[in-house]
Amino acid sequence: LALSSLYGDYVWGLIIIGLLSLIFIAILSDFKIKNLLFGNSQLLGLPPVFIYLLCGFIAYTIVYLLSPGYVFSGYLSRYVVFHVFINGTLIAISFYTLLSLTRKLIEIVYIYWPIERKKAWSIFNPPIRLISSVISIVLVILIFPQWFFVQKQYIHILPPTAFNFVKYLESPDLQGKNAVANNYPFPFAYQLKGWAYNDPSIASGKLLFNANGYSYPNDLRYLWFADRKSNSIYLHPDLFICFVSPTLQDALNHYLHPEIKMKQCSSYHIVNQALGLEENRMGHRLIKKDSSNRDQWAIVDISRDFPPYLLSSGSGKEPKVRVTLRQDSLEPELNIHYQYQQQNGVAEGNSLIEIYGIKRKGNLCYLEETRIKRYVNGGSTTLPLTAVMPKEFVVSVIPESVSRAGDRWISTTLSLKEGILISTSCQCRWVGSDNLRF
Repeated sequence: LALSSLYGDYVWGLIIIGLLSLIFIAILSDFKIKNLLFGNSQLLGLPPVFIYLLCGFIAYTIVYLLSPGYVFSGYLSRYVVFHVFINGTLIAISFYTLLSLTRKLIEIVYIYWPIERKKAWSIFNPPIRLISSVISIVLVILIFPQWFFVQKQYIHILPPTAFNFVKYLESPDLQGKNAVANNYPFPFAYQLKGWAYNDPSIASGKLLFNANGYSYPNDLRYLWFADRKSNSIYLHPDLFICFVSPTLQDALNHYLHPEIKMKQCSSYHIVNQALGLEENRMGHRLIKKDSSNRDQWAIVDISRDFPPYLLSSGSGKEPKVRVTLRQDSLEPELNIHYQYQQQNGVAEGNSLIEIYGIKRKGNLCYLEETRIKRYVNGGSTTLPLTAVMPKEFVVSVIPESVSRAGDRWISTTLSLKEGILISTSCQCRWVGSDNLRF
């Protein structure tokens, strides 16, 4: 597939012709054409070229079984044809087979050419070696300008300066930082004087939540550091570095439509978030980006200021927002308790507490207009009950640190009946509220 993507289907046709030619050679074994291709020496009854191909296949198989991740992250992710030594041999055999057959057919024609015609056309029948030399010189004269033109076009459409952006990583502000990348990471780690590994999953821009707090998606298949199982710092990189290796298809698109901006690194959500093109809840910051239409690279500063969240008390099965009714005062009040938490120890700012009425529509639940709103700090507060309370309501808490607001956490569904606070189960699907947690 890699060979076809680089050179097109014509090469596969050439290889097929070459293999068919090998069969033809076997049929014409009386002429000993096989020796023209493979020589006289053999091992285990096989021609040397087949021994070479067999050894290459075994070697690549061993490397793939021992280190498939390195084959991917070091070669395939950069569109490097890892098996070029085998593919190139097959292409060379195909060319050589066709040339050898052509030469042999010329020899056959020359041998069986009538003597009378040889004398009549003696000026056109020099020795075979001379014919081969002339043909070789003509082919070199014809092919070399084409080869030179192709190399010149390669430099123009696939400039070797695409990787020059790594010089920005030498900035004093970035020295010592660590990174994840969507490509081969070693050059980035070397320039940063830190560590780096291949993991494009963080580029999805998603934010995950579990009992230990928030985190970014990660794929540790290509994390090979010796302390990867004991050192959690690898889960918190400082930078995301995007580099899309240029391909011939990209070059063709740029050549045909130079005015159209290609979507390479901009196809990653974290880059768009840093650019302000998508909701940037975490506050990722764009350090530098390819300003050309090729859009081949970008450097994003990953925010580690995670939102706060609420903890459960006791066994952990209780609701995160706990509500009780207090009636010993002049007016009934709701006692609201929650336990603030921020995984990096950032202090609480002014968390928002609200009372919402509930509207049911079939199996759907909606939060209606806010009835009561208050900013609090410290994990508890009391809210007076208004004269007119909805039939069903919930208490909502949005924890907020000094720098960032968290998700909305709501209590169980509550209702007041004859002065008694009742918790009811709401077996419905909540809609119309983003980042809603229970």
